[in-house]
Amino acid sequence: REDFWMQVAQASAELLGAERVSLLVPETASGRLSAKAAIGSHVDINQTVDVGGRIARKTFESGQYVMTADIVLAGLQATPPDRKYNTTSFISYPLSIGDRRLAARLSQIAT
Repeated sequence: REDFWMQVAQASAELLGAERVSLLVPETASGRLSAKAAIGSHVDINQTVDVGGRIARKTFESGQYVMTADIVLAGLQATPPDRKYNTTSFISYPLSIGDRRLAARLSQIAT
């Protein structure tokens, strides 16, 4: 069911105290990441070029989480200004069942 992804996003936001959450899933044909659910975003992230290409793709492919208090100080590309983030801290981690990775989840953590 489509509301499954939104329920996972909402539970993640509550558990982490996250201001924004997105669940990015690879499309079967292209492998491109697309948002199955997004909370708190000021833009339609599926309309952005290469959604998840900076961090979520690495998280999904490696199976390892990424967390930082400041994205720029961590040496990662800054978030585009049109996304209007209130903080530079975030966590991104893969969602898996056994060895099968289903999605990458990216949250902006309120400071």
